[in-house]
Amino acid sequence: MNDPHYTHDCEGCTHLGDTEVDGTVYDLYFCPQGSTPTVIARFSSNGPDYVSGLIFAQKGHEPLATALARATEQGLYNPTPRLDPEKYIRRDHTDEQKEMIRNWARTLPTLTEGEYLKEAAQYIWFSAFAHNNPRSAYHGMADLCYDEAGSRGDTDLYQRAWNAAADRG
Repeated sequence: MNDPHYTHDCEGCTHLGDTEVDGTVYDLYFCPQGSTPTVIARFSSNGPDYVSGLIFAQKGHEPLATALARATEQGLYNPTPRLDPEKYIRRDHTDEQKEMIRNWARTLPTLTEGEYLKEAAQYIWFSAFAHNNPRSAYHGMADLCYDEAGSRGDTDLYQRAWNAAADRG
């Protein structure tokens, strides 16, 4: 692997080599960022000259997809969800409901705090609205939000989302 082309100021990042996309050379990095990992593609030494985002990498956007593939190959990123959606899937859930819960468990760890608050408030509200339907997938999705806040070491995060849902009325 070659040395980085550009200065990168995060000591927690692991350099993954470089790649070229449409004539631009990118230095690729993996950053664990505590409990919310990401991949980074830097295209100059100027501080804000980079792109990042695990969700974009997972959707195939280059050069981030290459960074994610390299991080996974090197064992830096494990795409296995840290949340267990199966404990919230009921026998009477439809296949569609089961897939909704599983997809949510894969998506939650990739959200920023702001995205988490917005999405979690929505699913908490949906769960409350569906209180008369114990088979609703939204109950499991709201419970996964609680688990994710715990995984991030910030149980107040779920409370803030719950408060936003309650304010929605």
